[in-house]
Amino acid sequence: MDKQSNANISHLPLRREARASTPYLALTQDIAITQAKPLRIVLDCQRFNGLSGAGEATIDFMTAEIQLWASTLGARTIRSLYLVHPHPCLEPYELTRILHLLASRFRIASADKRKYAVVSACGEINASHLALIKGLGFNCYQLVIAADELAEPDAVMKKVRLLRDYALHPVGIQLLHTDCVGQMRDCIKQIEVRCQPDYICLSNAWDSFDIEAATDRGPNGDLACEQIDVLELGPEGNSTIGDISIQNYCSREKYKAALEVARLPIHVRRRGQ
Repeated sequence: MDKQSNANISHLPLRREARASTPYLALTQDIAITQAKPLRIVLDCQRFNGLSGAGEATIDFMTAEIQLWASTLGARTIRSLYLVHPHPCLEPYELTRILHLLASRFRIASADKRKYAVVSACGEINASHLALIKGLGFNCYQLVIAADELAEPDAVMKKVRLLRDYALHPVGIQLLHTDCVGQMRDCIKQIEVRCQPDYICLSNAWDSFDIEAATDRGPNGDLACEQIDVLELGPEGNSTIGDISIQNYCSREKYKAALEVARLPIHVRRRGQ
């Protein structure tokens, strides 16, 4: 091999057999060399419930995992960020700390391409909360409404108006599923007419597709299909990096133990297996 050819491959990683001393290292090295696609990061704060013990803070686990992923993936561009049920899990200064950490370890997409969404219950919304998230760059909101809240459409309408005041778009409504959908029909119609959300979905679990479908429409109304990697943080998180499907530990004890020794708290499975 001539010197020129050798120079052309000098930046490439060594073969796996020569570089991977353990299955964990082999995995993280495989992740590191995947094509650097934009990221969708999901931080579902409910997944961190029950993690904190004496002298521990929930944010410490969040920041530890973020830093480990940043070291593994490098400075990827964050295309979208979903913050699910942040209150009462995170104080305002903690949320600010997380956003600053992401901005320092990853690249942030330009404002016209960035999608930062919050998913939270109706009772969690207030002007101070919205001023904070707007200042941190969030631009979408999904409001979660329980079945008993449908009986008070005026209260829901006030929350939607408050979201509109802060120029959030889209503003969607997630109705928690019940066995009495037929009885909810009239209430749903009232919500649709009086609140005029950008979309309504019926589900017990939030799904980023609802927000994606409301914002990623092409000129013909087709759903855009941008190639991105998905990173879900916290216990039970499911991520896809390249062709590698990754699941975080479900056990909170295993999740904490991995972070304590500076390891990603992950199991691994590959598509097609």
